[in-house]
Amino acid sequence: MVSFCGRDLQRYTAFKIHPPSEGPVRQFLFHDKGIIALGTRSVHMAMRRGPTLWNIRYGCCEGRRDKGGMVDGDADLGCGRHEGMKDLQCMSFTSKGANEIVVAGWQDMMLVIDVIKGEVVKQVCPLPGDPLFWLPRVTYLHDGTHQVPTEHHYTIMKKSKYICAATRTGCVDLLDPASLKIVRSWQAHASYINDMDAQNDFIVTCGGSLKQQAAQTYMLDPYVNVFDLKNMTSMKPMPFPPLAAYVRLHPRMLTTSIVTSQHGQMHVVDIMNPNTSNVRYANVMSFINLFEVAPSGEALAMADTDCNIHLWGSPSKIHFTDMALPIEMPKAEEPPPMLDWSPDT
Repeated sequence: MVSFCGRDLQRYTAFKIHPPSEGPVRQFLFHDKGIIALGTRSVHMAMRRGPTLWNIRYGCCEGRRDKGGMVDGDADLGCGRHEGMKDLQCMSFTSKGANEIVVAGWQDMMLVIDVIKGEVVKQVCPLPGDPLFWLPRVTYLHDGTHQVPTEHHYTIMKKSKYICAATRTGCVDLLDPASLKIVRSWQAHASYINDMDAQNDFIVTCGGSLKQQAAQTYMLDPYVNVFDLKNMTSMKPMPFPPLAAYVRLHPRMLTTSIVTSQHGQMHVVDIMNPNTSNVRYANVMSFINLFEVAPSGEALAMADTDCNIHLWGSPSKIHFTDMALPIEMPKAEEPPPMLDWSPDT
């Protein structure tokens, strides 16, 4: 996990949250006290300057676990273990604001974590063979936590009025932030969802479909789907002939979205008038694999498969947040006093 500061992208911190064998960091969430990073088998929270606040990772700890999931010897290190962290993909804040998150993935269990304590407080699991899977039944576990039913595996989560969760089959579930019950499901794409964003009253998605049944060939769709959360209806898709790979809603302009292809072609589109767009091109020699817009709306960043970061914005106006705190830099060490080395020293 590496962080950079300023428009020159000066390297600020770098630290490891899990072994390389567990794959890449899946997602970040930002909290007043630090950064929450999600791995395939771990959730890690660190201060912005690097020191660990807590870490919960995969591990079976029957008979040695306290109510918070800590193992003997782990508590002093701020580390915990939980056997439910097998293939995590995404996370989101819940109805308790920034004090609680839910983590999910390609597994049958979602976990709710208290961010302040660094403890798993709830497990959300399916009930095998139960036709009423959607009912908020509660089963208390041996460690004092409890579980309620769920159904799908999730790849992406975004928080708006609801927790918008993308499934592996191209569907978007709207989850109640308090009970995590499915309120509404929307089939956004035929096969899978590649990227999604949700803000205010809208959800936007990029996805793909199966093009050749025999060869099992998938291709990105040439449009972005839009869902109106206020009226709970689908809207007219936004056409994107270069094949839409990533999409973000502008944090300040409520109906403006930015869509990009894998080759760096970007369209700035108004959701209410999708047939007109402002086109830009990123000079990339490979493929875009990450795309993000700053909370201020004044900068956007892209990462490519050659491990380059492309930062876009006005050189005179670029900033990442509107109410940024001063960056804490390491204090310069005082040089040791000079000694006069002589035969009498």
